[in-house]
Parts: sequence; structure tokens; C-alpha cells
Amino acid sequence: MRRSVYLAFLVSILMLSALRTASACGGCLGKDAKAAPATGPLPLSVKVSGITWGWVPAIEIDMGGEATYRREFPWEECGAPYSAEHTFECPGTYAINVIDPDYPDYPATVTITVSAPSMPYLFVFADNSPHEAYLATHFYITERPFAYSTVDWGDGSAETFTWTRRGVYVGTPNHLYPADGEYTASVTNHYSGQYCSWDQTVTAVVKVPDPGTPTRPVTWGGVKALYR
Repeated sequence: MRRSVYLAFLVSILMLSALRTASACGGCLGKDAKAAPATGPLPLSVKVSGITWGWVPAIEIDMGGEATYRREFPWEECGAPYSAEHTFECPGTYAINVIDPDYPDYPATVTITVSAPSMPYLFVFADNSPHEAYLATHFYITERPFAYSTVDWGDGSAETFTWTRRGVYVGTPNHLYPADGEYTASVTNHYSGQYCSWDQTVTAVVKVPDPGTPTRPVTWGGVKALYR
């Protein structure tokens, strides 16, 4: 009887010692995570950072399925910081998981939202004849990371094109409409990346003949006013 009591007492001491050791290091298998920025338009560079509390030999940082980064820690390192950065080029909401590979069912999760860039505005301009038109937009649109652009003129014809500078704007090639009428033209910027492909389309109404008249600011103040 005394031997059983002694063994139970010894086991209790060992368990208490183990708990104190774990507590001294903050616990086991712990981690926290934060992501910044948590929202924004693409391309969005997001940094995930945090610390591990307790001894975690390694963690994997799953960037919403787009990329995975692994961080390993020395045995004696407790409360170790970690970070990883990834640029998202696809719109959507992503759950970023920080995972202990030995316990993958218990991730630390943070969520970010990547939005598409704002829709461009299309201007309709006439060119060499009352039936000839082109579409234009602000030049900064061409700095977005799309692969190519197409224009559907609304009369059964379409083409792939490269934006070119036209006055204070960038524009499509000219198009000659075959008859008077009102046409719905559209421009699509096609995005293609490592993880996704998606399109952004904007439309404009073209009235033929005389679809529009270019606006030509004559002062720098007028030019600046276009981008406020």
C-alpha cells in the first residue's frame, strides 16, 4: 500500500514538473498570427508575422493556397518570431493558415481580402470621319498588371490591341462603323498570372454619326483636374 502511494506521489511530481517546464516556455504548440494589410486592391503584398509560444520545431505558413513558406526553430528557442511575405495578384478572400506540421488540424488563421482595381472609365471620341471612333481612358490604367486587352465594337467586330497614348489619355485603335446607330462597345483587360486568370470589362455607348469630341485642356491645371 505504501509502495503504491509512493509511486502515485512520484508520478504526480513528474507530471507537475512537466507542466512547469511547459508553462515556463508559454505552453506547447502555440502560435499567433497577424496579416497586414488585411485588405486592399491587387497586386497586394501581404506580410504575415507572429510568434510561437512553447516549443514548436517548425511551422508552415500557407498563404491562402497560393504559396507555402516553412520556418524552423532551434530547440532552445522559445517565443520565436516569424514572418513571410507574399504578393496576391488575384481578387478574392483568402484564409492564411499558420500550421504546426505535427498538428495540422489546429492552425492559427487570419483572413485577408484582395479587391479588383477600380473600373476604368471610357471616353468616346470621334476621329477622321463622322463614323469613325476610338475609346480612351486615363493613362494610369495601363500600369495595371493585365496581360492584354480586347475591344468589342458592338457591331460584330472585335480585336486585340495595345493601349497607345492619345493626347492626355491612352486609347484603342480607330474603328469605322458601317452605319448610323447606337452601339454598345466594350473593352476587356485580361489578367493572367501564376495562380489565376480573370477579366475586367467596361462598356461605353457609341452614337454614330459624330460619336464624341475630344477634350483638350490647354493648361496644366486642366490636365491635373482630370486626375483628382
